[in-house]
Formats: sequence, structure tokens, C-alpha cells
Amino acid sequence: LCFKRECPRGSCPQPCSPHRRGGCHYIVHASMERIHRRTEEALRGQWVTPLMSCEYPGTCCASCCCPCAMAHKQRREMLDITGEDYVCCAGACKDCKDEPSSLREPCLCLEACCCLHAATYGNRYMMRTRFDIRKDRDEPMQGLCCDLCAELGCELGCREFADLESMICFCCTCHQSCCLLTQQQVQLRAIRMGLREQPYNGPPARVIETLPPKQQSMVNAARERREAGRPACVQPQHLAAPLVTRER
Repeated sequence: LCFKRECPRGSCPQPCSPHRRGGCHYIVHASMERIHRRTEEALRGQWVTPLMSCEYPGTCCASCCCPCAMAHKQRREMLDITGEDYVCCAGACKDCKDEPSSLREPCLCLEACCCLHAATYGNRYMMRTRFDIRKDRDEPMQGLCCDLCAELGCELGCREFADLESMICFCCTCHQSCCLLTQQQVQLRAIRMGLREQPYNGPPARVIETLPPKQQSMVNAARERREAGRPACVQPQHLAAPLVTRER
């Protein structure tokens, strides 16, 4: 389901604002770059754990209680692994400046705290395209409740349903971010374990050639720095810590 900023039926007692038409969930989905179908077909890797899984309760609790810190941690680790420069929302947001920044901090911290949902989707975009991961089978179901809630609000009248709609959408968006961050954090653990045996060499050529031009330039710039002698994976202290493959 896709909704516009105004009520598509024209029958609401007052126009539907972006906040009432799905809130942050709608705005983020409208602004973020979707992975092209050609890229989706080129991706072949699998997620370590399903999106709707309860196998890692500790990571899930951390994502729920400290989502901003988790989003910041994930992007920082992926930038260290790939060697790419910081770009707002990993270059996946259509409304953000897509030029590399030499100041990773505090820009990354501000992004994670002020634009949490965009940062989460940016992390996911970067993880899937840089590490060759296919879409999770449960991913299309994420956010469906918010869209149905917005449609119901249009049917019943935006004015009467606005408060309940906003509350439900807020809860659904928080749950969505928690699930995404948890799955991505578990995947990062597996990626870091794999780097112990084989250094990061960038995404496969079949994936790079299907990416948008600005994403290709980001990947190629990082590859040139690695070939010039820059380590493919910077191993700061937080990456060198022992890993636990499964929570008990």
C-alpha cells in the first residue's frame, strides 16, 4: 500500500497530514532509496536469523532500549569494515546530502539520534548492498499494520481517529526498528567472524554494476583506498572484542 500526503479519497473532514498518514513510517519510506529490482536479483546471501525471530533476546532488548546507540554502532562498524567515508543515511536518503564527510562524528551521532528510522534503513541498505544479502521473506510485512491503520483512519474520519492512529503507528514503528536492528546486529557478528579468515574485498561485481551511480562511486572510492594500501578492515578496540555466536 502506498499513500500520498493528502487524503486520496477526498472525503475526510480535514486533509490528512504526513503525520496522520503513517507518521515517521510514511515519511521514511517516501524518502529512502529502494533497492532496484536488478540489484535484488543480483543479491544471493542469506540472513543469519529471520527478521521475526526470538533467538537473540539480549540483542533484541538492547535494540529496544537503546535503538539510537545500536544504529550508531552498526554504521560505525560497517564503515570500519568497508573503509568508506561517512555519508548521511549511507547515501540511501533522497533528501539528504550525499557527499562524503570527513567528520564522521558528530554527524553519525546526530543522524542516529535525530533521524533514527532513516539511520536504521540506511544501515540496512548498506549492509545488504555491501555484504550481498537478499531481502528477508518477512520484510514486506514490516509496516503493513501502519499502512492499514492509516487507511482505516481515512475511512472513519481523520479527526476522530488521529490520536489512536498516531499511537498505533508509533508502537508499530518502534517494533519495526527493534526487529531490523536486531537482525542487522546478529548479521554483523557473523560478518566480523568471517573477517578473521578472509579480509573484506567489497561487494561482488554483479552487485556493483546494478547499484545507482552515487552508490557505485562510494564503493569504488573505498576499493581504491584499499588497493592503495589502506587496510580493508580497520580493527578498533570495539571490533576486536570476543564474539558470542549464540545467546543463552
